[in-house]
Amino acid sequence: MMNLKLRLLPLLVAAAGCGLVAWTALGPLVDWPFANAGAGADESHVADGLSAAVDRVNRHVEGRWTAEGIPPAEPADELQVLRRLSLALVGTIPSLEDIRQFEADDRPSRLDRWTSRMLADDRFGEYFAERLGVALLGERQNEHPMFRRERFVSWLGGELVRGRPFDEIARQIIAETGSPTSAPATNFVTAQITQDDQFANRLASRTVRAFLGQRIDCAECHDHPFDDWKQADFQGLAAYFAQARFRTSGLEDDDDQRLEVEDRSTLAKRVVEPRVPFHDDWVHGDKSRRRQLADWVTHRENRRFTRAIANRVWGLMFGRPFVTPIDDIPDPPETPETDETAVLDVLAADLQAHDVDLRRTITVIALSRPFRLASTHPSLTSLAPDTSRATVDSDSDKADAADEPSNPPATTWAMFPLIQLRPEQIFRAYQQTASIQPMHGTNVISRSDRLIKQNRFFNEFSLIGENEFEERFAAVPQTVLHMTSRATREAIAAKPFSVAGRIAVMAQDDASCLDACFLVCLTRRPTEEEKSHFLPQLVRSRRNRTRAVEDILWSLINSPEFLWNH
Repeated sequence: MMNLKLRLLPLLVAAAGCGLVAWTALGPLVDWPFANAGAGADESHVADGLSAAVDRVNRHVEGRWTAEGIPPAEPADELQVLRRLSLALVGTIPSLEDIRQFEADDRPSRLDRWTSRMLADDRFGEYFAERLGVALLGERQNEHPMFRRERFVSWLGGELVRGRPFDEIARQIIAETGSPTSAPATNFVTAQITQDDQFANRLASRTVRAFLGQRIDCAECHDHPFDDWKQADFQGLAAYFAQARFRTSGLEDDDDQRLEVEDRSTLAKRVVEPRVPFHDDWVHGDKSRRRQLADWVTHRENRRFTRAIANRVWGLMFGRPFVTPIDDIPDPPETPETDETAVLDVLAADLQAHDVDLRRTITVIALSRPFRLASTHPSLTSLAPDTSRATVDSDSDKADAADEPSNPPATTWAMFPLIQLRPEQIFRAYQQTASIQPMHGTNVISRSDRLIKQNRFFNEFSLIGENEFEERFAAVPQTVLHMTSRATREAIAAKPFSVAGRIAVMAQDDASCLDACFLVCLTRRPTEEEKSHFLPQLVRSRRNRTRAVEDILWSLINSPEFLWNH
């Protein structure tokens, strides 16, 4: 018997250690040091003139509220802002450990510090790159063996975290040569060139949409009926990509290749020379054609470029771009900061003045007043989006919803807009719910496992799509899948090291147990009404606490609140 006890002693010590970790995460708040907060981060991108930039954004938005007679919503609770920050920057809800550390930090401006902390997190680069990658690479279902989406996303994420200027990134994406594996930026071109011989046209369209925030597609076949784009403009831009060829060694430029187009009337073919639709003085002829185009797109005086990425970053932060549609931004006004798109000019000018570092724009937006407002507006409750509406049963329902009156507080940014989470966010939130600690997953094995599960999740729920900011509603089959899917079961399963298992065993009392469940799923504590509903269930289930915790987590995960950014 003594020998058996000695053999079990190491296991008991290990179990006690695990219990101590769990107790620390669940028990009373302590002043934990921020060991990883902003580790290795260069904070120069937020220091120089930050308050002035935030004030300029606020002045323009507040001026619109005054002009339209719309009072702003109340400031949001800090935990609510933490949740939206986490969803926007790392693509998931905060972990319980994050929440405990955040609440233990009683110094002023803790949300500002947590913004910097998240921008230094590898998950920021991974998630932001994945979202940008949809605009740059198209749908996720391109399975061509010479296309490496994950290599592109990994490379782009690393560049974003270290603050590389986005104009440099864009130039490399447009003009890079080499193997899709060793030169990941080439995947922007190979994503199209590996499909068919119309790749130059698709690249011209995607370049203008993704980098300039405007649509030129209509001009592929005829002059644009409403805009200044002409068919010759489209063909001239496509001609810059016509030299691209994919060889055994990778992507390269063939100087002998030209773009040929066929006249629809005569069927005669003619060669199109590269040309840009405006400011040909930004083009330098001593470089390869794609490099010439890259320099033109990212030229310091090309306000379309910085306005477009500012609008996209705003969209990733709020769930809805400042100007909608995101790829149909009006031409820049002759005098910046004089129209309804003035906020884009403020952000674009500030971005250009700070090395086109996207972390700077993210920080300005995160500190702005609109980002810190509540998602409710008492005076216009009837117009606010209804998050309890979990399904849209038919196309006619969607049409009726589109015909409903607009929400003035939301459209003027007088309240934080209610937006259903993107597929990437939903999947990551499921995964985070299962763990007390942040789900980093930076090693190859964990990343591969996550990608396999994520692709299965997307396919299961039919959540593949290229329109990043399209308003989405879960259909009835998807709602049922949410309730019964493998992702849900894995999120709530009570295992020794899972959230459900730790909460059930280590929570001090019923109230602490319920608090932890709500914090894990919704980043808030239960209301009095919710307590009156759930606490009696916990009291009755003390002999089967793990099952009760699983049931509560299942209820919260399937609540509309879990699937929205509120």
